[in-house]
Amino acid sequence: GLDILAANGGATNTFALKFGSKAINAGNNAVCPQVDQRLFYRADSRCDIGAFEFSGRDIVPELSFKTATVAVGENSGVLTVTVLKLPSLVSAGDAAVDYAVLGGSAEQNKDYVLAKGTLNFPAGADQATFVITLLDDQIFEGDETIVIGLANATGNVKLAANSTLTVTLVDNETPSSREPGTLNFLQTTRFLNESSGEFSITVLRTNGSRGVVSVDVVLDGGSATLGADFTAITGTLTFADGVTSQTLLVNILNDSEREPNETIVFKLTKVSGGATLGWNNSAMVIIIDDDYLVATDNNTGGFENPSSGGGGADFMLSIYALLFYCSRRWMRKLSEKRVAAMTSPAPGRVVGSVKPRAIV
Repeated sequence: GLDILAANGGATNTFALKFGSKAINAGNNAVCPQVDQRLFYRADSRCDIGAFEFSGRDIVPELSFKTATVAVGENSGVLTVTVLKLPSLVSAGDAAVDYAVLGGSAEQNKDYVLAKGTLNFPAGADQATFVITLLDDQIFEGDETIVIGLANATGNVKLAANSTLTVTLVDNETPSSREPGTLNFLQTTRFLNESSGEFSITVLRTNGSRGVVSVDVVLDGGSATLGADFTAITGTLTFADGVTSQTLLVNILNDSEREPNETIVFKLTKVSGGATLGWNNSAMVIIIDDDYLVATDNNTGGFENPSSGGGGADFMLSIYALLFYCSRRWMRKLSEKRVAAMTSPAPGRVVGSVKPRAIV
């Protein structure tokens, strides 16, 4: 049976079902609405017939994070976090809830920025959001976490079981990038013409680029003379955080003297900032003299400088001239040997005379 019309909860009066009423658990869950007239939840097993659910429970919206966990790259910039209010009943009125960081391995103001705050839900609203600012760095430190919790719900709402959120900040650096790095010359041997002028020598930073590091580049021997054959600005090369290469400028001084090829040797030393020296810490520059020697067309065996100066074409012409000169010298020597063999007397032989013969 039904009880008298009364205020049994909700916005309107209802006829409550009496204990033992045949309407209890007699409804069809496939067609029963989720709530009764009072906005109370229907029974979990089988609903009652009518506007009053005998075993109904008062509908109190719950506040929860949209998800319990989320992973985001530390270089994403910002992360928007959503808090849900379900069901979003207008009759529940306004609501609010506080949020704050509870813990985690990530550090506030170093890995992220999030001040505690309050989310407000107007009547009928089903969600509200807040933003976490993510701070990227150049240090490999592995994935880190932020644990955020909800508390102090006000209004006709309550906290759901899912009232904490774990944010995983996925590190975007590799293990090697956290290291200061290893310093090497890009090239350990280099051949340059004397007329090449200015060129650069590159020092590479590999296996990491964290922090500021430096290395001294010094002269370490060689047959070329500083100031006469070349100039170089040696000293300290500094690598800023994340920088992986630096260069040293060298200028070869051209002259018109005939001289052997010369060498310049550079060496890396005095590393700072935690970096280390690699195997290629010495580099040699070989200066090829391009005041090329050209054979003269006389019998003195002398040499002279080409009037056209140096260059790639002159180099080939000089080589051809030198080969021509050598072949002429070799042919002359060979000819002299043949003439000597033909004109020299053999043992027991008189050249240019006739032996006497007996007359019988």
